[in-house]
Amino acid sequence: MAQRTGEEAAGYRREDASLPSTLIMWRRGSGRRRSRSSSPHIMVSVFARGLLKRLVTRIYFPDKEDAVDPVLSYVEDQELRRTLIACNEGGALRFDIHLQGDKQTAFFGF
Repeated sequence: MAQRTGEEAAGYRREDASLPSTLIMWRRGSGRRRSRSSSPHIMVSVFARGLLKRLVTRIYFPDKEDAVDPVLSYVEDQELRRTLIACNEGGALRFDIHLQGDKQTAFFGF
């Protein structure tokens, strides 16, 4: 197995937007402890041409989302909350990010 260095080793990855929108990512735990009141999730930042600021969202794992999670429970609209949870498709997780429209992903402001 090739040794990874730099940003990729730290868990960051850049994806070329001109390529097909399939991304396969494997990330080991960082060793940091997360809050017990937080469901397992992946933080995602979206940078794109035309966006002045990054967009921030979370990916929650199916069957792991918890109503006690403070961030997930903040999203009251069930349809919008559903955009934060990955779908299990035959053993692979799928998470689509929609910047606008009827299926727009929930984004968080900081």
